Formats: sequence, C-alpha cells, structure tokens
Amino acid sequence: MVETLNLFREIWSRWKARKGRPIQEVSEVFRFKYTCFRDLLDSNSQLLQIITDLEEKLKGEQIFGMAYIRAQAARAAFHAFRMVKNLDVLSGHRYTHLYAVLDRINAGIKAELEAGREEAGPPDLVLPYRDLTKDQVDWVGGKNAHLGEVLNRVKLPVPRGFAITTRGCDLFFAHGELRTEINKLKLELNPQDPESIEEVSEAIQELVLKAPLPPELSQAILAAYDELSREVRPLGPPPLVSLRSSAIGEDTALSFAGQYLTVLNVPKAGLLAAYKRVLASLYAPRAVAYRLHQGIRDEDAPMSVACLEMVAARAAGVMYSRHPYDRRADEVVITAVWGLGPYAVDGTVTPDTYRVAKDPDFTILEKKISPKPVKLVAAPEGGLQEVAVPPEEALAPCLSETQLRTLAGYALRLEEHFQAPQDIEWAMTQGGRLLILQTRPLKLEEDLGAKRCAEPPVPGYPLLLEGGEAAHPGVGVGPAFHVQKDEDLVKVPAGAVLVARQSSPKFVLVMPRVRAIVTDAGSVAGHMAAVAREFKVPSLLATGTAT
Repeated sequence: MVETLNLFREIWSRWKARKGRPIQEVSEVFRFKYTCFRDLLDSNSQLLQIITDLEEKLKGEQIFGMAYIRAQAARAAFHAFRMVKNLDVLSGHRYTHLYAVLDRINAGIKAELEAGREEAGPPDLVLPYRDLTKDQVDWVGGKNAHLGEVLNRVKLPVPRGFAITTRGCDLFFAHGELRTEINKLKLELNPQDPESIEEVSEAIQELVLKAPLPPELSQAILAAYDELSREVRPLGPPPLVSLRSSAIGEDTALSFAGQYLTVLNVPKAGLLAAYKRVLASLYAPRAVAYRLHQGIRDEDAPMSVACLEMVAARAAGVMYSRHPYDRRADEVVITAVWGLGPYAVDGTVTPDTYRVAKDPDFTILEKKISPKPVKLVAAPEGGLQEVAVPPEEALAPCLSETQLRTLAGYALRLEEHFQAPQDIEWAMTQGGRLLILQTRPLKLEEDLGAKRCAEPPVPGYPLLLEGGEAAHPGVGVGPAFHVQKDEDLVKVPAGAVLVARQSSPKFVLVMPRVRAIVTDAGSVAGHMAAVAREFKVPSLLATGTAT
C-alpha cells in the first residue's frame, strides 16, 4: 500500500509538471485516477473483512453452510480482481501479470469448492418449521434456519409456518428459460449509475412477476398452506399469512437488512402471487445495488421464503442483545412501536427505546418514550392499513416492565445459544404473548463509544442541528440534498449529505455516493441503520427537524 501511495504522488507530480495542458483535462484525469485509487482501497478493506469473517466462522460459533463459503469465495475473487484492475490502471499497466496469478488462485479455490460440493439439494419444495434447524441453512436460508433453531432447540415461541426451499426458487427461474432473459437485461446495467440500476431492475421484476409458477411448485405451496390452516384454525376461517424473504447469505455476515420484500397479511387466494413478489424482490434496485457493492453474484443468493401465520401485533419492534457500536454498554437495547413491526424498522415512526441491564434482575436503565402518532395494522380481509393512534396512547410506553424483562431474557438466551450478539425482531399478540420473528448476528462496530468526546462548536459557524441518534458515528461533509420521494434518489449527487424525513433501506442505492445521512425520524435498530453501519456511512436519525 505504501508503494501505491508513492505511485499516486508520482503520477500527480507528473501531471502538474506538464505545462500547457488544459486545467479541465488535468482535473478530469485526476478525478479518474482518484476514483481508481479509492476503489482499490475500498476493495482492500472489503477483502480483509471477508478474510476476518471466514476466520470468525472457524470458531464454530455461527451458523453457516457451503453456500456461505461459495458466496464469500466469489466476493473475495471480485474484490481481488477490482484491486488488481485499479492498481494496473494507476501504474500505467505495469502489473498485467497479476491477472494470470489471480486466475491461478481462483482456479485452485474453484477446484476445492467443487470437490466439497454436496450433490444433494433440498429434499422437498417445502419444509415445516418443526423439521427445521440450523443444519438446513443451505436449503432454507438464514432467516428460516434461525427460526427453526429458536423453536426446536432454544425452545422460544415463534409463529407457526413452513419454509419454501431454494429448490422452489431454482425451479421457478429455470422454468421457461427465465434466467437467460434476466442475464440479457443485465447486460444493459451500469453499476455506477443509479438510474440505470432502477431501469434494469424494474424490467427484470416485471419479467419475474409475469412468469408462471411451475405446477408442482404451486401445488406444494398450497398443500403446505392447507396443512398450516388445519394446525392454526382447525374449525375457523383460513388464516392469513406473512411471506418473508430468507435468501441464502441473508442474516449472516451481511445483513441484507430491508433489501428484500416482506408481504404481510396474505389470504390463500393471494399466496402464489405474493411468493412471486418476494422472488422478484431479488431484483429490487436496492437489492441489486447492495449485491453489486458487496461483490455478490445472483446465483450465490437463491431465495427461500418463510410462510408464517400472520401475527396481528398489538406492538412490535427490534432488540439488540448488545449495543451495536458502544461495547462498553453491555446491555439489551429494545425498541417498540404500536401495531406491526415495519414502522419500527423503516423509519416511519421513531420508536420507544429501552435499555435493560444484563444483571440477574434485568434492571431497566432507561426508557425513552417517543410520540407514535400512527400505527400499521392488519386489515381483516387482507393487506395493511395505517390508522391514527389516540393521543393518550401515542405517548404511552408500548411495553410494561415485566414485558421488557421477558424480552431481555429472550435476548440473553439467544445470544448464549448462538454464541454471538443478536439482532432480534419481536412481536406481541393482542393477548400479550411475546413472539420471536427473526434473529440474526448483530454486526458490531469497533468501540467508537470510548473515543467520543464533547467537541465545542467551530467558531464562526452556527450549529444547525443537535440531538438525534447516531446509527453510525462519524464525520461527513458535503452539500445537503433533500430526498422527498423515491424518485429523488437517482438525482443524489456524489459527495452529498442525504437529508430526508424518515430513514429507508432504499437509501442503499446511493450509500456508496453519499458522505452522510440525516433524517427527521428513524431508529438505530432500523433496517437502514444496519446497512449504514455495513457501508460505514455516518448517519444521524430521529433529529425531528433535519428537513
């Protein structure tokens, strides 16, 4: 790396020495070289993270399968190639021999992976949760495997349901040569252009939604639903269900938080269409941008889908079994909103936040109650609707102290079982029963809390905004750009500070381009916050008045 820095300085010195060259041309060349250098450093950082994560997996404390190994090998190859390409360009093509070295290394890795490949895939198109554990993670993805483990080995309550395995996804995309058509459309995609990503993604999603499901897949899904219906409501009307993504690689070292689709409160008549919508979300613009930045191939992220009985939640939220970036705070952080959970993670409502000590009594350290003017509820006939919260309830806490201690106990049991801090989604039924909807590894940042110190305002510059919650601490400088609707994302200039009314996982489309994110509403436990920590974008949420 020192050699590269010296090379960079030498190139810049030569450009400055060339008299008579138009300053605009010099500036453009410098910007191009700088972009190459920045990409080289980024891939070097990504590659080190991949190696570190592989070493962590060798401790045997986290769930993973061969699909994870293949995906990480593909990511490593992508970032190694990106480093070689940019180094070769910066040096005036003095390192072309590294391409051959890279090919030899990749061939060796591929041979090892092929030798260890298990020929047997998922035995069935659907698997009930009573048969799932972490051992099926390659067939049903992290979300399904974790929930099966929680139900069958940790013995905590989860909704009843079944997993539609990756075999179903593979069967669908192989049907009618759909994959070939998708690859043709992807040839028109420019990874550096958000508008290009939007256009190609929308075309692919339309193709997926119009494609028919193979008959055997449709029959297997409907038969599994009928079995679930007999279990949940043997005498009553058929239950409504939720369909949630459980792609391979999701909820592991890379969260994919909020990148794929969840469809809530689905009747039997809409089940197959909802399943296709979840599959189509593999090509949502934000998901495509996420995979491009992380170096993940489409074939390394096949989609399993969770089909769960719908929980018409009285309250819901997220909890962390450890603080995500302040390791001195060994406590459980719980967030909660009235109604269904999406408003707790998509930034629509700033949730209540509670801090609970990990002592034998689960001492409640702090309650921060936020105004919650609206909530998302399940409509009786299917679908969702937003309703106003009565004023006296809007300012009331969502959880009692007993419920807080119960959730904190669940968090500790999950952390102990999985041998790692956990990021957990939960819901409370109308009757007050607490359920686990999802658990995944919590990505911890370096101990930034120990480095924080109170800095005085800079003389001569007014303080524009104070307060809020840091989803990812840091410094970002650039012109403010207000995003008022999704269409504004393609207009965000490089180097801007994105300002919005609420946080959104859709912002991943421009996270490689922006210097910081500031929002009126949002939560450090939300989906966007998780992705901002992965992309290391300084983000300040719940400021109230940023816009």
